[in-house]
Amino acid sequence: MTRMTRKELIERLYGELTPSQESDLICEMGREMDSFVAMLAATIGVPKYEGRYFFFGRMGSNYGQYMFNWEPFRDFAGPLLRSPTSIPVVLVSSDDKPLKPIPELITAPRPHYEIAVSPKCSALDIATTWLEVLSDDGAIPREGGEKWYGWFFSGLGFARTQLSKKARNFVNMFASSR
Repeated sequence: MTRMTRKELIERLYGELTPSQESDLICEMGREMDSFVAMLAATIGVPKYEGRYFFFGRMGSNYGQYMFNWEPFRDFAGPLLRSPTSIPVVLVSSDDKPLKPIPELITAPRPHYEIAVSPKCSALDIATTWLEVLSDDGAIPREGGEKWYGWFFSGLGFARTQLSKKARNFVNMFASSR
């Protein structure tokens, strides 16, 4: 079986896209996520939320208490595209539990992944869990793999080799495509 390049996969799912059209698609996904996260926050009673990125919604008010900067996650999530089966991914933060991220597929108010996190979770554990969920969710990463995403690892303070095999496979999905 021949492996598809990212360009071939995008063309198969969306037709041929110019960079501007791809950017518009990403913005449309962000607007959809804003609406979804606002609805979800109202449903579960969380007053503070951020839903700018389809694969990186955040709920909770304590993200400033984490021992790392969330910017690498936002930068990674920004250019991701979704497959026809992708659903939103939301991180829900509480003050002291869990000690490790807990991913869960939730069906209401509409299907989405929630990853429970707290400031006691390490950047490596959160990144590994999040990347594994993105893999399960059919997210489409940028080309270049670990070489392209080197800033993600260094920004969070761990080596790419510390990720699980599944997380690394997701990051490297289009590592050798041109």
